[in-house]
Amino acid sequence: MNAPSISAPIAHAFDPATWLTDFTALGGAYHLRDNSLGLAIILVNQTDAELSLARMMTASLTATEKTALYHHLRATSANAEGC
Repeated sequence: MNAPSISAPIAHAFDPATWLTDFTALGGAYHLRDNSLGLAIILVNQTDAELSLARMMTASLTATEKTALYHHLRATSANAEGC
């Protein structure tokens, strides 16, 4: 009998809305242009740990995740314009 492998990593789906909520809570900001997305960290009153986490969040983004953020923001802004 073959036992299932418990050492395989569990893949978590990237959730652009949650990522943006967490990023902006740490002082993160974004700028959506026609064909690109700019990310920045606005220095206000963050702790060193919060700044490190915000930097890590941007540094660890894959191209696929950044594209997902871009499309999420595009869809969100299109919905807001329709209101």
